[in-house]
Amino acid sequence: MRVLISNDDGPPGSESPFLQEFVESLSATGWEIHVVIPHTQRSWIGKGVTISDSVTTSYYHPSVGSINDVHAEGAWTLLSCTPASCVNIALGNLFPPQYFDLVISGPNFGRNATTGSALASGTIGAAMEAALMHTKSIALSYAYFQRSDCADPKKATNATKMAVKVIHELVPLFKDIHAPDLYNVNIPLIEGPYDEIVVTDFHRGGYEQLYQMDPNGQFKFAPKYVSYEDAHPKSDFWAIAQHKVSVTPLVASFHVEQDHLNHLNSVLHNKRLATL
Repeated sequence: MRVLISNDDGPPGSESPFLQEFVESLSATGWEIHVVIPHTQRSWIGKGVTISDSVTTSYYHPSVGSINDVHAEGAWTLLSCTPASCVNIALGNLFPPQYFDLVISGPNFGRNATTGSALASGTIGAAMEAALMHTKSIALSYAYFQRSDCADPKKATNATKMAVKVIHELVPLFKDIHAPDLYNVNIPLIEGPYDEIVVTDFHRGGYEQLYQMDPNGQFKFAPKYVSYEDAHPKSDFWAIAQHKVSVTPLVASFHVEQDHLNHLNSVLHNKRLATL
């Protein structure tokens, strides 16, 4: 099994605390793992691609935790571009065509649940890019409830063990003719056992203002989220709140409901008749 791992949080560090343990755990299963990620944190960028700037390459050496311009055995590739561009360059330039069986984007530092988060997510954007390049993919996120959860090694290891298990269960499902293009997986950062893996859809939730003005009159990113207390059962946000693993099947498309198409066709048809 050949797997490409990318993310939107960049190389291991305070903003990407889960990647190294996840890569090591997945490698221990015997799969061939390659890592191509942004050289720095690139969250909230969706499926945007880098088009104006030339993309440069550097390397992260996981055995020593250093970054330089020298490639060596086992090094991870760092690219100065968006998560989606990392995946596109990896699949289209760095490796032979159809080399990978699966692309995993993540694990993200925080949940990617509700439509508001999903549409802005660089993690999901990278997985979408893989799907558009005809490679099955999984977007993986670790959902914390308070920031201290992220510094708890027991919770991180617990989430990683569950992530590896869930991924191994999802991979065979891609062979089904009705399989989605990708799965969005959210795993709560908890110490205890996970009592259930729930198939979910997105809770339709957004946010309010994303920026706050500082004393100098400059705008700083400081998102203000709305309450999701009304999240319906079997939605991703509901599942995470219940400490359940959320798995959402997706297609790489802006889906249009047939009822909406029928209604719009009816309205426009009636308007055309009224002008005759």
